[in-house]
Amino acid sequence: MEKKKTIFIDKRDEGKYLKIPIEVPKNIERIIFTYEYERFEDNVEKNIIDFGVYSPEGFLGASGSNRQTIQISTKSDEGFKHTAIIPGTWEVMAGVYKVADEGIEVTYTIQFVEKERLLLNGDTHVHTLSSDGSYSYFELVEKAEKEELDFLILADHNNFIQNDQITERENLVIIPGTEWTLYNGHANFIGAKKAIEDPFDVVDKDGVKEKFKEAKSNDALVSINHPFCPYCSWKWGMDELDYDLIEIWNGGLVQEANVKALEWWNDQLKSGKRIPVIAGSDFHKVEGYRNIGQPLTRVWTNSKAKQAILDAIKNGHTFISYAVNAPTIYMETANGMLGDVVSDREVSITIRDLNINDEIQLITDKEVENIHVTDVAKEMTIERTYDSESYVRVEIYRPVINEALKMPVSLSNPIYFE
Repeated sequence: MEKKKTIFIDKRDEGKYLKIPIEVPKNIERIIFTYEYERFEDNVEKNIIDFGVYSPEGFLGASGSNRQTIQISTKSDEGFKHTAIIPGTWEVMAGVYKVADEGIEVTYTIQFVEKERLLLNGDTHVHTLSSDGSYSYFELVEKAEKEELDFLILADHNNFIQNDQITERENLVIIPGTEWTLYNGHANFIGAKKAIEDPFDVVDKDGVKEKFKEAKSNDALVSINHPFCPYCSWKWGMDELDYDLIEIWNGGLVQEANVKALEWWNDQLKSGKRIPVIAGSDFHKVEGYRNIGQPLTRVWTNSKAKQAILDAIKNGHTFISYAVNAPTIYMETANGMLGDVVSDREVSITIRDLNINDEIQLITDKEVENIHVTDVAKEMTIERTYDSESYVRVEIYRPVINEALKMPVSLSNPIYFE
């Protein structure tokens, strides 16, 4: 994506700093500025125009007149501030040091490099020695890196100390969190180093409401965990509570509890509610089929920044899988992607890494469409147009022992229709 803008600079502008507005669209990773003008005539320097740039947040830097190409991004060229690209009105500064008597035309070429769509794999629910986990923070981080996770959310019970240990890692984004743990249920407070003040214990639903409100005021996402766990189910009820997410797939539970959570969520969708879902291993130690990153919350985003991951989770730009080698799911329309509310009803669904005998289910509030996979498919694209449906989402099942016994391996948040 490229824009050109040519301006005429008059001799009377000499000694001034002119500002040229540039509209920057959304979803831009970096901007490359190039400017050209006739500087010399017969080896005589007649015009000298310096360069500078402003974002909506302020001055980013200037280069004098010896560089005609400048890149701005989180890794800007030397001499310019490193910054994420914010949409809105930017300004190119033309420093008019010298201009010929007849004036000069300067042409600016602005190249917008769009952000690439990234798929990030993460675990939203892990414990360290700060509560009842068997590994230290650093041991847990090493395990996550060995499993090639992209992000990890800490969730120690009623504790915040683990969040003070968070360090920058090259390939792993570590996000603070706490599992608010009561006898009547557990909830994750995600993204805040200290979501609530002491005391953590409450004895009634009004107390739960206040703690949820406090956590959200501290920029935490609130997730109700394993609501149908046979040992620590959510007993406060889920109506009248202001939460962001439901953990419907928990790695430490018997399958029946996760099935109940999925059925409950499906009923909520049919009733018109829009609740994003996540999955977490609830990892304490390696045991049976439980390991870090089993299951996963898989995030579609355009940045590995912490806030970009949290925004994607909150907006339902996610699907969940039992492991990193499970099928991937992406859904989009012309106006949005999974998790979004869209006005158009032509949906493109792309699924990768399917096996023979996998079963795809396209689920709406009206019906379930089953698609049987007859061959290994590195990529399958399904196009559908929906009429009066309220949403569509995807579940994928795979044979475990034999063709008759299939287990869920991946499922998506819906695209919602207006």
